[in-house]
Amino acid sequence: DWSSDVCSSDLVTMMTPGAGHHATQSTARWFVVGHAAARGMTAALSARSGFTSDPRLVEGEFMKGIYGLTPTVAFIEKGFGEPALSQVSFKPWCAARQTMPATQALKEVMEQGISASDITSIEVSVLPPHQKMIDHGVTSGDRASFLTSLHYHMAAAALAPDAAYVLGAPEHLPREFADFMSLIKVSSADGLPPEYPKAWPAKIVVTTTNGRHERSVTHVPGDPARPFGEAELRKKFHKLVASVPEDQVDDMFTRALEALDEPSGLPRDIEMIDAAR
Repeated sequence: DWSSDVCSSDLVTMMTPGAGHHATQSTARWFVVGHAAARGMTAALSARSGFTSDPRLVEGEFMKGIYGLTPTVAFIEKGFGEPALSQVSFKPWCAARQTMPATQALKEVMEQGISASDITSIEVSVLPPHQKMIDHGVTSGDRASFLTSLHYHMAAAALAPDAAYVLGAPEHLPREFADFMSLIKVSSADGLPPEYPKAWPAKIVVTTTNGRHERSVTHVPGDPARPFGEAELRKKFHKLVASVPEDQVDDMFTRALEALDEPSGLPRDIEMIDAAR
């Protein structure tokens, strides 16, 4: 009920730390994410069992006084009563989510028959909170710089789409990538749209030797508004386990789906993927 939801939200606010900025192969980021999910579950179960907390923890002075933050309570309350999984976006490739709408827009423009060699410039408009994070180049060996570079992911989409599924950081940037990245100019949109923060739209203007092409994307594949089906999941799975022998991938995919109901077999498959790398 509403009271349990409020208590659960307040409890998880008190228990969840930040993850920081760290993206090496040994990162504890996924441990922190799992830990945060476990804390959320603990908070929900505790509230259901009758534990209570300050119902004004979020809208009161606590967040502002301790963390210097003033939350917008209306945003936090959105979604109460709906299954959380139906509100979750699944990334279609390996990148910061903030880079994806513009990259998807470029993919859709190029599907109209435009090649990378036709493009002379790309103007990109992104949400103001996102520009600083994604408007930059890359540093060899620094995975975070590749994950968060809009310029890199748009170049990958245009020149080598499979590069978006590489889990490590490239040791060097191909010359053609650098040349394509130099064609991209990123700016901030005027204000935030009404659908923010549930949707992160972007707009691009692609200039080619034959004219201009505009495209706006609000939802990318894998978002609740453009959900993955089994075919899309299978395609992404094949890309990410390319090191596994081809004749074993379909069986592994089937077991991965079965693991949603029975996860005990997952460690064996994860060890197989690691051994093949």
